[in-house]
Amino acid sequence: MTHAFFKALLFLGAGSVIHAMSDEQDMRKMGGIWKKIPFTYTFMWIGSLALAGIGIPGVFGMAGFYSKDIVLEAAWADHTWFGEFAYWMGISAALMTAFYSWRLIIMTFHGAPRADHHTMEHVHESPFVMLAPLTVLAAGALFAGIVFYEPFVAGHPSGGHVVEAKIEGHEIDVVEEHEVSEPVLDESHEGLHWDKESFWAPASACCRKMIRWKLPTMYLRGLSLRRLWPVFQGYSSVIFSI
Repeated sequence: MTHAFFKALLFLGAGSVIHAMSDEQDMRKMGGIWKKIPFTYTFMWIGSLALAGIGIPGVFGMAGFYSKDIVLEAAWADHTWFGEFAYWMGISAALMTAFYSWRLIIMTFHGAPRADHHTMEHVHESPFVMLAPLTVLAAGALFAGIVFYEPFVAGHPSGGHVVEAKIEGHEIDVVEEHEVSEPVLDESHEGLHWDKESFWAPASACCRKMIRWKLPTMYLRGLSLRRLWPVFQGYSSVIFSI
């Protein structure tokens, strides 16, 4: 849910930028437009910060801060080499996400204008029919994480009801119902308890098979690092061509 808010915000925000730039979609031909489209600029900042997972633990965080945090917690709580590997890969992905989000903002809105004179003269803010959905999505990108974190992660919203029941055959008998004032956690474990076998076993087995069979086969077929290097060079030239 949190992912949907800031991803949709960024996609629609990109559409608003394209609309303002007379259908131009190349960031290398933008720049210097943040004063001309302040609302779109603000919404893109909110979406980018949420995508990067910016937040202060225990204080406040964007929507992406909470969704990324729970994924990293799950990986770290696995206490296996595969879980630790997934954790550090997640950290690396978060850093790269923050990098290209920053690059997006700088190239699109700041610096000297790189568009032609005709395009820059016609840069304008989007109409209300486009800004209204962006406002709703921006609110979700700001507050969806902190509002829904406890109900989704802790198990029960504060002030809710817990129903204890037993199932016998096809009948369900309610044993006890009582209120809870705080989120219910498993007190027998520090932090959250994860069923490691059901959570990581399929991915771990798939990874082992790929390492055991696929990688040697790919190398024998000639897909070596020497042939992959030009591909990496091409991607790096695109990423760092600011």
